[in-house]
Amino acid sequence: MKIKAMTIGVVVGALVISTSALSDISTQAATLDTDALTSTITTSTQDIAKLTSQLLSENPDNLEQVLTLLLQLKPESAQQILAQAMSDFPELAAQFAALARALGISNELITIAAVEAGVDPTQIAEQTAAGNTSTTPTPTTPSTKYPVSRS
Repeated sequence: MKIKAMTIGVVVGALVISTSALSDISTQAATLDTDALTSTITTSTQDIAKLTSQLLSENPDNLEQVLTLLLQLKPESAQQILAQAMSDFPELAAQFAALARALGISNELITIAAVEAGVDPTQIAEQTAAGNTSTTPTPTTPSTKYPVSRS
């Protein structure tokens, strides 16, 4: 009985410590200075692709927040921003594409950005309700209006 109580105490203690550590990590991740970042984005004269790469690499715990701010503050540069983000973090391309869609960026622009970044566009393409929407032509059958010619 004493061993069970001691084991439970150790487990509970470990959980309290790990919960505390996770809390510290999430607090650190949430401490993005959006005012400073907004100021940097709006006042920078740096090329948007370079600025995107710099801000994402400086904020690895807040990639989605940084990308959101970039896309919201520089919508005219959305294609370049997405292409750079997908190029720098290809493993997150699908998440970046979903984020861009949620912000109202067109699928066409997102696909072009993925191609520019060297990401397989089928990995980020939005699924349609119709399933495969290939444009493969269907063969037509001969009719009296369009008979099969025999030479």
